[in-house]
Amino acid sequence: MQDTTVGAKVFAALKGATDAGLEIPNTGDILPSEARIRGEHVATYAEEAGKTNPEAYKRVFSGYLAAGLRPEELPKHFDQTKKTIEDAFKGGQ
Repeated sequence: MQDTTVGAKVFAALKGATDAGLEIPNTGDILPSEARIRGEHVATYAEEAGKTNPEAYKRVFSGYLAAGLRPEELPKHFDQTKKTIEDAFKGGQ
């Protein structure tokens, strides 16, 4: 067994499961914030890196950029994707 730490990926998975309606006992304080889940920290870092070090920006975010996604817009993209998923499953479908 390995000790878990706040911020571990398993807690993000737990938040996703509970947001989806599963009833999983937890204290709530171990779950990541909505801002963290939405990638606001990534967007902030990308914005700063784009201004201060464009080469590092291109290197660090090459995957996002290759997919046509600006990392600064990650929270907006998250919201759109979440809405699409929610709309697809309305009414128990």
